[in-house]
Amino acid sequence: CSASCGHGKTTRQVLCINHQQPIDENYCDPEVRPLIEQDCNLSACPPMYSHFPSSSEQPSHFPGRHFPLTHKPEDNQNQGVHLSIRGNQWRTGPWGS
Repeated sequence: CSASCGHGKTTRQVLCINHQQPIDENYCDPEVRPLIEQDCNLSACPPMYSHFPSSSEQPSHFPGRHFPLTHKPEDNQNQGVHLSIRGNQWRTGPWGS
């Protein structure tokens, strides 16, 4: 994912395949082309603190920090083969990390 929080993007490879060989994308149906990009890590980023306690300030702890849940890409959902026209197929790779 391009960001650890806030709003990132992840990508994967999408190829048009015929007889196990990549061919020009014009030979596969564009209407059923799998997504190449999707959103990830959509939760808000934790606040940034610019004040650090001096040596005379000795707090017993820092303010509570809550870390956002991460949104993983759809666990490689739709990964694999997608039938297209004239026996040509869309094939997808795994979502990037």
